[in-house]
Amino acid sequence: MRLIRLASAAFALVATTPCRAQGWVQTSPDVPPRASDTAMVADHHRGRVVMFGGRIDLGGFRSETWEWDGQSWQMHRTAHGPTGRVGHMLAYDPTRAKTVLFGGMGAAGVLSDTWTYDGFDWREHPVTGPAPRSRHILAFDPTRDRTLVAGGLDVHGVLLGDQWEWDGTNWQPGPVALPPRSEAAACTDTVRNRVLVFGGRSGPLPNDATQDLFEWDGNQWHNITPVSGPARRYDAALAFAADWRRVVLTGGRNRADVPLADTWEWDGTTWRRRADLPWPRRLHATAWHAPTGRVLAGFGYGAFPATDLGDLQAWDGLQWQQVHGARGSEFDGANCAFTGFRLGDRTLALGTRDYNDPTAWWLAWNGHGWQQVSTPGSNVLPDGLRASTFVVDPDRQLLLRFGGRDRTGSPPVPYDALWTWDGTTWTQTPRQGSWPSPRYGAGAAWNPNARQIWLFGGMGNSGPLDDLWLWDGSQWFLRSAATRPPPTFEALLAWDPTALAMMLCGGKTGPTTWMNETWHWSWITGGWTQSHIGGSQQGWKLVGRHPSLNRVVRVGWRTFTGPPLAPGAQYWEHNRWVDLNWLSMAPTSPVQGTLAPDPVRNLLVMPDAASAAADVPNVASASVTTETQGCAAGLPSPAFAIGLPWLGCPAVPLDVSAAPGDLVAIALSVRSLTTSPAPGCAMLAGLDWLAVGFAGPSGFATTSIPVPLILALTNRAVFGQAVTVSSAGFGLSPIERLRIGF
Repeated sequence: MRLIRLASAAFALVATTPCRAQGWVQTSPDVPPRASDTAMVADHHRGRVVMFGGRIDLGGFRSETWEWDGQSWQMHRTAHGPTGRVGHMLAYDPTRAKTVLFGGMGAAGVLSDTWTYDGFDWREHPVTGPAPRSRHILAFDPTRDRTLVAGGLDVHGVLLGDQWEWDGTNWQPGPVALPPRSEAAACTDTVRNRVLVFGGRSGPLPNDATQDLFEWDGNQWHNITPVSGPARRYDAALAFAADWRRVVLTGGRNRADVPLADTWEWDGTTWRRRADLPWPRRLHATAWHAPTGRVLAGFGYGAFPATDLGDLQAWDGLQWQQVHGARGSEFDGANCAFTGFRLGDRTLALGTRDYNDPTAWWLAWNGHGWQQVSTPGSNVLPDGLRASTFVVDPDRQLLLRFGGRDRTGSPPVPYDALWTWDGTTWTQTPRQGSWPSPRYGAGAAWNPNARQIWLFGGMGNSGPLDDLWLWDGSQWFLRSAATRPPPTFEALLAWDPTALAMMLCGGKTGPTTWMNETWHWSWITGGWTQSHIGGSQQGWKLVGRHPSLNRVVRVGWRTFTGPPLAPGAQYWEHNRWVDLNWLSMAPTSPVQGTLAPDPVRNLLVMPDAASAAADVPNVASASVTTETQGCAAGLPSPAFAIGLPWLGCPAVPLDVSAAPGDLVAIALSVRSLTTSPAPGCAMLAGLDWLAVGFAGPSGFATTSIPVPLILALTNRAVFGQAVTVSSAGFGLSPIERLRIGF
């Protein structure tokens, strides 16, 4: 049945927000990427922390300028700027209100350029000064009103022992020099007007790390190393906390080349050990942010795992709190559970930091981003196993953890322990009755019809398993079937509400062999049925049901013709997997576990390398294309603009530019039938939607149409046209084809 809607005598000027395309959405789109060997300093005049350079995953050099205002990062796209580099240093000159950068190492080798940044742009100072160097000391000397450079490594990697001073215009040799060293930590004590330097290397080897503390008073260096204090280290970081009149030392690596997580404070006389950073790091950056009264430490190269970090931690004098950048990919993927366990309005992800580390780390999703949280009584996995199976029992509000493997066995030894977590305490369930055999990497999911947890397969003592177990909250039941999936570990299970069946897909049948079949256990008929053979897709790691679309979505790595693997996603439609296209960014490092629905915001969420919130990816892109030419029969052809029609968009804007007071009609049709009201003119026939009104004083007429969230509308076309009429005649816009996207 055709629907014709007549508008009022005048178009309502409605404020419409263009619908966002369905797809992966990064929750903090303007955030620095994970990086090590970056430099950071506080701009006290503007209340910002400035960060520049660094390296990603020990790869390319970065040349972005970032600023932290106490709540978020902003990238400053300056007209000029230094080339990408590492091993450089930043210092803030409060007299001239400039951030100073010197040296470092980039694509062109070891550098000796000098730059200043005023918060708007970088300026290079082509003057003669210190020899090229990296991993040197750069700090502002308040007694001489100059920025000093000391030590570092030259172009051959040889230690330097000279000292230079920058007065804002020129470099001059310093009066005396610090004993040669590289990779030392330095900062300015703005209360006592001293420059402090700790540690570093006095030679080429990690064993050459020092623990001496030097103080510069403007005339000479004083070795003020106390009897006790931090262990020898290099690649650490110092920041001066002005409110507390203390120097804060973080991280670095010791003489065994192992990254450190300890925090120390120097009050001018004594070192005092404080709370550790959440995880070890080196080549990181620190700065004092005066407006919030906290020391910031972030980025750098971690140990668990050994990769670049992207978090920002804040020290308030008592504890560290993460203020930016919890990333699921920093967890050991083989022992991470993204469970969707909810505490209040938070969705939690659980994982461990490292292959051999039993410490549990929690991330909380609050609808805007991820934040590391501490949950009392839960920060150590009870048995320290890895590759366990995690699943949520929403009826009993419990997180279940079954099986796992030891961390050192070869071959690994599987276990069969069942633990539950109630938000505070881990409790082991006593074995009784039938019980699944020891295994790790089993698939599990909640069956809402049976109100049970279903567990399939996994790796046992003799290889992959193919058994199906049901847990009702008190005991296990074995379900047998003559026809069943192949023995599989790391398989994905999800409840398929459209088929009232438990779905199984993905996983491995051998160390390098991926299962490309999809199976359903029907709740109606019972037993397994093979529902699909999926070609060469492989590496699916997450699966979950989208809360509003009511479809199962899977995410992971896939290939169609062989390496390299690429990120991909699909959704299940009746009897086949349908590829999902990407509109914006695609998560590149999905974490093993399940996609968790956020029913409040109708999202699927996951932690990944970009801290992304995953909305359902789009099946097809929306588009607007021109079908015909417009024509004028007394009036100019009107300009007709249409917003992209995405499924579920409550208000797709339809805008017509015409002369003020002209009668304007907007017509839509599901067919492309046309008629010719005048020679050379094409007009839509068989109208299904019509709005009529007058162009306002500004010459615009605006209305909107909704696009319901009905999957069957995907890729359907609607045709639209605008008509203007006055006593002088009429004008027709081109006919536009609106293809509905998802």
